[in-house]
Amino acid sequence: MAPGGGSGLPGAAGGTTSLLEEWLQKFATDGAQAPVGADPSAKTREIKEKLKEELKSTWENLKSRLEGQEAWEIRGLCFDNKEWTEKANSNSGQYVRDLCTALAEIKYFISGVWMTRKKAPGTGDNVEIEKGMDDAKIYSRCIVGAVALSTIYGDHCKLDDVIRTTEKEVDQKLEAHRSTGAQLNKCKGIDRNALLLGKSILQDEMKNWSQAERQKGMESKGSQGSWKLGKLWYNRVQGVCPQIYKGDGTKVQEQRKGNAEHMRKFLKVGDDRSITSGQATVADVLGDDNMKLSADKLTEVLSKLVGSDGKVDITNMDKLMEQLNKETETTT
Repeated sequence: MAPGGGSGLPGAAGGTTSLLEEWLQKFATDGAQAPVGADPSAKTREIKEKLKEELKSTWENLKSRLEGQEAWEIRGLCFDNKEWTEKANSNSGQYVRDLCTALAEIKYFISGVWMTRKKAPGTGDNVEIEKGMDDAKIYSRCIVGAVALSTIYGDHCKLDDVIRTTEKEVDQKLEAHRSTGAQLNKCKGIDRNALLLGKSILQDEMKNWSQAERQKGMESKGSQGSWKLGKLWYNRVQGVCPQIYKGDGTKVQEQRKGNAEHMRKFLKVGDDRSITSGQATVADVLGDDNMKLSADKLTEVLSKLVGSDGKVDITNMDKLMEQLNKETETTT
C-alpha cells in the first residue's frame, strides 16, 4: 500500500488496485483458507470481525488521547499568539482554544506522533514517534481519525474558524517531526467507500461514548471529564453553541454538513475531484450522520469476497466495490 496516492498494483481485472481494495485484501487473506466445503458465511463473519478488531483497537488508542491532557506543544499552538476573533478570557475564546486541542490531537494521532507533558512544569514534552506503522496501520488511522472528528466534533459551531486559524501551524509543527518518522499527509487515498465502512463499524460506538462523556460533564456541572469532552460540552458549548447543546436535530445536522468540507481539508482526507455526478463525495459521507451501512448490509457487502466454497476470492473485489458504490448512491 501507498497511503499518499495510487498504488499501481495489478488489479483483478487488469486495472489497478485502490488503497481500499489493498486494505480489505490484507484482512480477507490473513490466516488460513477455509477447508473444502466450508460455510461461506463463516468466512464472511471472520473477515468482518478482523476489520472490527483493527478499527476498534485503533479507536481505543485515539480515545485515550482525547481523554488525556494535551501536550505543551499542542496547548501552545492552540493558546499562544493566535489571532482568534474571540478574546481569550471570554467563554467563546476559551471554547475555540479547547476545541483546537481536540482537533490537533486527532491529527497528531494520524501522523503517529505521541506527546505527553514532562512532569516538571516548563520542561517540555516527551515525544515518541510510533514505530511499526505500516501502510495498513496508517490507512486505519486515517479512517478512524476522520470518523472520530466527524462523529464527536462535527456538530460543533466555530469549527471552521478553529481550522482556518490553526491549520497552517498544526502542519508546521508536525513537519518538524517528519525527520524522526512522523507520517504526514497520508490520508489522500481515503475515499468515500473507506469512510462508509469505517462509519458502519465505529460511528455508533463513538457516538455512544461521546454522549456519555457529554452527560458526565452535564451531571457534574463541568467538574468532571476531559476539557476536550465533558468539560468542553458543559462549560463551553452550552454558552457558545446553545442550539447544538439543546439537541436541535435540524441545527445539528446543518452544522455537521457545513463543517464537512473543512474537516476533510484539515485531515487532508480523500480527493473529491474525480467524483462524478450522482455519487456521494468524501465530504458528503463525513457530513451525513445517516450515511452508513447496517450490520446486515455490511455483512452482505463483505460476502462478495467469499466464494460458494467458503474460500476468499480476491477476483471478486470489483463486485464488492461496485456494491459500495451503489450504497453511496442510494443513501444520498
